[in-house]
Formats: sequence, structure tokens, C-alpha cells
Amino acid sequence: MIWDPGLWERGLQESVVSLMRLRASLKPLRIGTFEAGCVNPDTLKVVREWGDERAVALVSRRRAHVEEALKELSSAGCKPTLSKGLDGPYLDGYLMATCRGLNA
Repeated sequence: MIWDPGLWERGLQESVVSLMRLRASLKPLRIGTFEAGCVNPDTLKVVREWGDERAVALVSRRRAHVEEALKELSSAGCKPTLSKGLDGPYLDGYLMATCRGLNA
């Protein structure tokens, strides 16, 4: 741990704080069921559900895979919650979306 705040990587710190707030705001991320699997060799999909709410996270090494998934999730009625990784330095693309109703 680097204890000097002047040496902290602020972008990474802001991303972690954003993820912590997101987890606190979404029940499926705190107490929901967990399912994970590969969509393709470059993309991991994680689904958490609780009641009629679903949180879907996609992490990919390829931006195009996440952009395609965003279109698919949007057409299913999900709204993007986080997509900073599409332009971030840590991954080429990641996305989280939340949905209401288990058909989404």
C-alpha cells in the first residue's frame, strides 16, 4: 500500500470508489445469486439476480465485443450502469447493465 496520497493513481482510485457505490446501490450485487461464464475467448459475463432485478457485467479484451453486448442488453430493456472501461486504460472494454424483470 502506498500511504502517500500524493502518489496515488487518482483514476484507478475513482474507478474503485465508483464500483463500491454501485455495489451499495444494487441489491443483486450484495445478496443476489451468482452465475459466470465465457461469452467468447475474449469476454467474460457475470450475472447477479435478486428478485426481479438483474445485474449483468461483461469484461472483454476487445471493445467490439462489449459494444455488441451493449446493443443486445439495450434491446432486452437493460440500462447501462457503468461503461467507463470502453475508454479507460485498464481494459479495452467492460460494461455493467441493470435490468428489471427476469426476461431481460
